[in-house]
Amino acid sequence: MKHKDLKIVYDADCPMCNWYTGQFVKHGFLEKEGREPYQNIGPYTKTQIDMDRARNHIALWNKETGKVTYGYESLVEILSQRWQWIKTVATSKVVAPFISMLYDFISYNRKVIAPSAPRGFLNCIPDRNIKMRVVFLVICMFAVEYTAGMYFARYFSGVTRYADLPFRESILFLSQLLFQGVLAWFWNRNMVWDYLGNVAFISVLGGMMMVGFYLVLQFLPIDTNTLQILVGAGLGAVVMFMFLEHNRRIKIGNFNKNLSYSWVIFRILLFFIIFR
Repeated sequence: MKHKDLKIVYDADCPMCNWYTGQFVKHGFLEKEGREPYQNIGPYTKTQIDMDRARNHIALWNKETGKVTYGYESLVEILSQRWQWIKTVATSKVVAPFISMLYDFISYNRKVIAPSAPRGFLNCIPDRNIKMRVVFLVICMFAVEYTAGMYFARYFSGVTRYADLPFRESILFLSQLLFQGVLAWFWNRNMVWDYLGNVAFISVLGGMMMVGFYLVLQFLPIDTNTLQILVGAGLGAVVMFMFLEHNRRIKIGNFNKNLSYSWVIFRILLFFIIFR
């Protein structure tokens, strides 16, 4: 198999797909012409692959043999050109199910990790996989528990209620999903799972920002009063970022605009519930 015979059909609206297929070209695994966006696919390439399947699992077409692979197998085929051992390991009965599950987890959730506006008829939007979305929500919940939880435990334990409640941040996270999810279902039940994925990931981004503030504040030579001001300012900056990101995703995903108002209402209620 020669790399000049390979053509990969990727989601041009997916930043990660753009990056790693670009790296394949940069490092000689594919020719420049061996990378074709799903959204602007040529008529001949389109006849060679299963377009519906390619929305969920990236397609690799071998022009010489006519063979088409999908998903993680496509990536293995490309990498094994240089490192044959990767194919041996990745296709083993022990490793293959794990890699396949990891690939599906990322692929089916990529549009809530990095959303993009639809661009016409040929949109590479994956099917809605409820199982993978639930796994995504659970992982986001634990991420928030140990990021936002660390920030609040360090700087707000004395001024917040239920500080000793086990998994407090997870409970609040699930409360937000329930609150927003009920309203999203009422306004457009067909988009509830997409919306919940976005809300969950926004919370993860907020938690990651808190970790950044936490690390910076650990090394600043400042007095207690200044520290308290910066801690409050950091929390305010995080909430503002989350609000703006929520609005951005509402527009991209074409969700009901009222969800922005309810998001703010929940945050206000949360403030009075948590802070003394």
